[in-house]
Amino acid sequence: MVATSSFLALVAFVLLGQPAYAQIDTGLEQLKQIGLGTADLRVAIMQIVRVLLGFVGFLAILIVLYGGFVWMTSAGNPERIERAKAILRNAAIGLVIILMAFSIASFIIAVLTGSFGFGGGPAGPPGRPPFEDGQLGSGIIESVYPLPNDTDVPRGISILVTFKVSIDPSSVITDTNGNDTLGDCTASGCDKLKADSVYIYKSDNSKTRPRKDAALAADQVAVRVGNDNRTFTFDPVEFLGDGVHDIGYEVYLTKDILKDNGRPAFEGVRPYFWWWFEVGTFLDLDPVEVSSVFPVPDNQGDVYQPVVGTAATAVFTVTKSPQPKREASVGAVTAEGGAPAATVGGAYGCQIDALVCLTVNAGGTFTVTPKSAGGSCSGGTVVGGSGLFAQPTLAGGVLPIGCGLNLQFSADPQPGNQWHFPVSAATQSDTLQVADKTYTFVPSGTTPGSDEIELAATVSRTTVSIATKINDDIQNPDLNASARGIGGNIPITITSTILGEAGDFTVTATDLAGPWISLPILTPGTNSSLAAQVQGVEDVARNAVIKISFNEPVDISQVNPNTVKIEYDNAGSWTAVNGRFMYSNQFKTVEFLADSRCGVCSGGANDGQPCGDDTQCGGSSCNLVTNSCGDAIYCLPVLPNVAGQQYDATKYRVTIKAGVLQACTIGNCEDATYSFCTDTPSGSGLVCANEDPYVLNDSYFYPATQPPANGIIDASNNSFNGDQSTYTLSGTVIGNAEGPKMQSGQDPYNLNSKDAQAQGDDLIWSFFVNKQLDLSPPQVTSIGPAIKSTAVDLSIPLEAAFDELLMGGTLKPGSNYRDGQCWCNEAADCPDASSPSNPTQNYECIQHKCTSTAGVEQFYCSRDDQCKVGPTKVSNRATCFNRKYVSLLDYSTFPVGWWVTHRDLENPPFDTFADYTKVFLNHTPFGAATLYGSELGSGIKDVYQNCYLPSSSTDGAGGGCSGSPYCCNGAPLNRAGWVASVCFSGY
Repeated sequence: MVATSSFLALVAFVLLGQPAYAQIDTGLEQLKQIGLGTADLRVAIMQIVRVLLGFVGFLAILIVLYGGFVWMTSAGNPERIERAKAILRNAAIGLVIILMAFSIASFIIAVLTGSFGFGGGPAGPPGRPPFEDGQLGSGIIESVYPLPNDTDVPRGISILVTFKVSIDPSSVITDTNGNDTLGDCTASGCDKLKADSVYIYKSDNSKTRPRKDAALAADQVAVRVGNDNRTFTFDPVEFLGDGVHDIGYEVYLTKDILKDNGRPAFEGVRPYFWWWFEVGTFLDLDPVEVSSVFPVPDNQGDVYQPVVGTAATAVFTVTKSPQPKREASVGAVTAEGGAPAATVGGAYGCQIDALVCLTVNAGGTFTVTPKSAGGSCSGGTVVGGSGLFAQPTLAGGVLPIGCGLNLQFSADPQPGNQWHFPVSAATQSDTLQVADKTYTFVPSGTTPGSDEIELAATVSRTTVSIATKINDDIQNPDLNASARGIGGNIPITITSTILGEAGDFTVTATDLAGPWISLPILTPGTNSSLAAQVQGVEDVARNAVIKISFNEPVDISQVNPNTVKIEYDNAGSWTAVNGRFMYSNQFKTVEFLADSRCGVCSGGANDGQPCGDDTQCGGSSCNLVTNSCGDAIYCLPVLPNVAGQQYDATKYRVTIKAGVLQACTIGNCEDATYSFCTDTPSGSGLVCANEDPYVLNDSYFYPATQPPANGIIDASNNSFNGDQSTYTLSGTVIGNAEGPKMQSGQDPYNLNSKDAQAQGDDLIWSFFVNKQLDLSPPQVTSIGPAIKSTAVDLSIPLEAAFDELLMGGTLKPGSNYRDGQCWCNEAADCPDASSPSNPTQNYECIQHKCTSTAGVEQFYCSRDDQCKVGPTKVSNRATCFNRKYVSLLDYSTFPVGWWVTHRDLENPPFDTFADYTKVFLNHTPFGAATLYGSELGSGIKDVYQNCYLPSSSTDGAGGGCSGSPYCCNGAPLNRAGWVASVCFSGY
């Protein structure tokens, strides 16, 4: 189990934008060549107006100065004073008018240049409406395709939208194929768009939107949806554009779209989202291909030798007796000489030990003098700050002396009488915390309670008592303790009964009366492991995520267990793995995360074996593993090693299926390049091709697919080119789509043994997974632009490079996802039957976050009202802690739109396998002279599900603040410093 206290980690940098000079400049070069200006005429006129207003304002100031001069030289003349007042009044009115006019002129200039912030940047060339946003990145929209303001978009494109939370598909889709499943395609057709939910129309550059009368009819847009109801594919039945002109289009998502809880997807003053893109004159006929995979192909598992884990230990020495818990006490009063007897009453409530000395003075007054405990009234040291009254007054036969005490005398006190008595203050006990137990101490002769230790007469005997108590108690993890030595201070050695990191524990102590224990020497446990002799490529740990990156956006709705198969060799039988798919990188990356928790069996015959719950440990317990942020980690199933036999890693294979090519009938192949309707090599049907008959590895098919595609397709509905075969068309090299095996008749293209001539467009590769865990967090190695940069290009993406591959599904914009965990101080604070959000109480409280126990699906929140106010809640407000991922800190008046992409790159020496990830925060143009920044949150994870923490990143790398939970512009901060910093964005 990871023993790290940090659970939220962020890093931010800030940049200051300056005007960009890379905007559209068509025709300006000719003006430069003939010596004419190239500025926008509208802007030039308004700048002249602003200069004139500035000059008039200067004159107004001179008039004010003149009015003041007239007043100062009036010499009391009423007429000159009134004249001066009139001058000043009129000058003030004129100055206000000038300032307002100057502001209006500046505003207009800012709008014309785009620097005021409408959409964060330039209005763009004629024909493109300005982009205004608050939904893309910051709001409910995670990503869209085509991108805002994109140009040269292929005509046959599908429009893709990913929301941050699940959407009610019935608010977007009509079940026109009648199979009671929304967002799918059958042989009878695809479901269509629900009227008034989304409008797709040609842009007329007006500010009137949506243009309902110009929008595609609902039955002219097929709609498909991903398996999590977050990603929707809007596929126009007819190609967009006209094939002759570049045509702008707008997409408008309306307030009728609902979340899966029935609430509107778009709320607030702008209950909609729209964007513009431009469709070109061409069709995309290049099928999608894989650009990288993880884990990489591996033909042979590594050879392993077992390494037995070690138990965590702690060693410390008791150097003196700790301070015990003690009740306050008051000793008997001793009368000196012939003084009458006295008794003391009350409960002593002050904080010092002392000998209280009482004297009757010559005048009959009393003096109280506290002396050091154990001393005498005649020679002891006076104790200051005792809380006792120095000159008490006798009243009604009772003498109150302070600290809750009073004296009564058997006879009237006389001058010269003296008394004394000892007082001892109540003391709190020092504490010793070992694992989850906190011990206190009581004096010798006192019967100890369940978590109390009785002090002995000597330090060595007290040491033995402490070790015996720890050894006899049951902790979590359970511990053995002993105290052995000869003479002097005896060391205590504590050893966990659980091998590995799951048995790690801490030892801490309080020392109210000074140090009594040496600094504990803690040695963490090491997990039982396997020393691997790498064969070819190193096997991956079982907490790996399977990652597939494509060279262009794919239709996410077609990704499912039938089109992307994840299987492992289960004793000779290929077995499908249960899990879920995630999508990222502007629809270019697909990842698979298994649904079984990662655990390690503790004790018994299965000790050290991988597990997902207790049932897999043969009677012993399954210790579930979390990352350093306290998040659950999920593992691919692996086969256990058999006692006495050589351990072998588990073989996995991934199969990606190509989409089914569109069938044809003789005479309906309309594209001149693919005008022949010919039979496929497998004889499964007719497909449009460039020649008849089709010659395998020589001819080429029309790449478009038919619904249902039953395989991977790109955003233009082209099939998947698994073998990456190509042909040349009009001087351009493009991929050759041959269809799945049912059409090509070829086995899948195997990345482990490539043969493009004999293998087809289905893709397969295999690798090996061992039973070990990779729990090392990722680190930032560089960021850009640099911290506090100025004069930054307004369109440049912000970027951050990490030292290893990242999990693409965590590289997404901002927060606002349904991925938060409810705050807790104990399990009782977590949602239970009283909360409609989750009907089951099966939680443990880990790092103040409600975490499900083994076998129980984790409940995630997106809002505070989905959590519970528990009995130990500090405030009366339920709290949902949402993750943060990659965020833009936008300080402009009008927010820009932004989205996150990434690239997996290689380190030298290059071997075609990616080694690390670079993250890009893309955006619509920034506003000039405006402050922006980026925030990297602990929601970011590597491909082994370890969360990013600045405390684990290298200092000086531009994003690391080692040892600190927060990092702002390279400065390490604690929580209070973070809240007070410029980087703080709300939590």
